[in-house]
Amino acid sequence: MKLKNYFILSSWSLITLFSMVNNALSGPELYSISLEPKWENIELDELKIEQFGCKKWILAGSLTFKKRPEKPENLSTLTFHWQGPRLDSITGSLYKKNPDKPFLPFEDMLISDGTWNKTKQTLTFSFNNIQNLGSLNVFYLTLTIPSTLEELIKSGSFTLEPTGLPTPYKRRARTSHLSLTFADIPTSNKGIITAKNKETLPSTSS
Repeated sequence: MKLKNYFILSSWSLITLFSMVNNALSGPELYSISLEPKWENIELDELKIEQFGCKKWILAGSLTFKKRPEKPENLSTLTFHWQGPRLDSITGSLYKKNPDKPFLPFEDMLISDGTWNKTKQTLTFSFNNIQNLGSLNVFYLTLTIPSTLEELIKSGSFTLEPTGLPTPYKRRARTSHLSLTFADIPTSNKGIITAKNKETLPSTSS
């Protein structure tokens, strides 16, 4: 009888241990996503102003992925759902950022130009090259918008959808409200870089 009870207790202990390990490995504390709204003007010279027309080029925010497990995670798409007044169209681009350097929207840092879905009010970025997520990955979202719509867009927000995220991050996105909310963020007049010529910065579509 004692031997039987011992095996029952041992089995229960092993099940509990495996459950604790599994929860720890998949827990949100080991995988995190953070979104930070910014809304900073990217300065344009006359060449870029002519190219963009009367539109403004805005650094809208950053998206940071962090994880502790060494197992690689792959990212192929990102989708943002617009929350605000209905938009007919909006142009966005996604860049990767070197965590040790200031953000510079150079061509070789461009990952994807977004596709706007007017019906769903979503901005989707599909990557030709799958992004391998390491311990720290930072992406920057830029928007090209008409000056007349700046205040309207600043009154809304972009929410990150779980669709397309690796499973551990998908769990995190489903349990947290991850969004870029632009209200109360003052517009920066300094910009973050001056586009001096068309060779230094990408030719973002209008």
